[in-house]
Amino acid sequence: MELLLDKGKCTGCGDCVDVCPFGAIVLKDKFPVVNEECRLCGLCVKACKEGAISLPEKIKKKPTIKAKDIWIYAETKDGELATVVYELMGKGRELADKLGEKLIAILIGDKISHLAQTLISYGADIVYVAEHPSLSIFNEKRYGTVLIEILKNHCPNIFLAGATSRGRSLIPQIAASLETGLTADCTDLDVDIKKRLLLQTRPAFGGNIMATIACPEHRPQMATVRPHI
Repeated sequence: MELLLDKGKCTGCGDCVDVCPFGAIVLKDKFPVVNEECRLCGLCVKACKEGAISLPEKIKKKPTIKAKDIWIYAETKDGELATVVYELMGKGRELADKLGEKLIAILIGDKISHLAQTLISYGADIVYVAEHPSLSIFNEKRYGTVLIEILKNHCPNIFLAGATSRGRSLIPQIAASLETGLTADCTDLDVDIKKRLLLQTRPAFGGNIMATIACPEHRPQMATVRPHI
């Protein structure tokens, strides 16, 4: 899916170029050209005073009213929780308390159910465990199928995962399947309590500035998070 651009309305002002945190828009012959870095976040749509930019109809959907709670993908390796999971649990608990929601963790693998108690001790209200011998070795397709099914059935408000090598390969396919946005490699997270929005901060423009991104029209709000958040 791509942004919809109306040449008849565009004045070549460059406001869309200035507002894009991903550097995804450039002007060519005074007309915006969008590259593969576009995340369809919608900031350029709001910045365009002429109404020359719009989002594809397919993603113009309002948040699901039922969406609730903060979910964490509790990544494991060799039967142990990844280090970033402990950090995510702390941040997730903080955000859940601000919103008055539950903190829920998901474990996927084989012979990992004993880790549920550890997650509860780190603040989880509920832990879902998908345990089967076929999940003993990480596989994007299998793990993705499990996560997609769980998230479709429960409709979280926020879903967080570590920006690890596995997280970077797994989570984008989840976001695409659920037709929601994903902010990758976040360095900080907060919430707008009134609007119930996840405020996702990440480096932009080669790390020269920090951009704070929100996803007002899709659920779950998804982010992968760098260690040491």
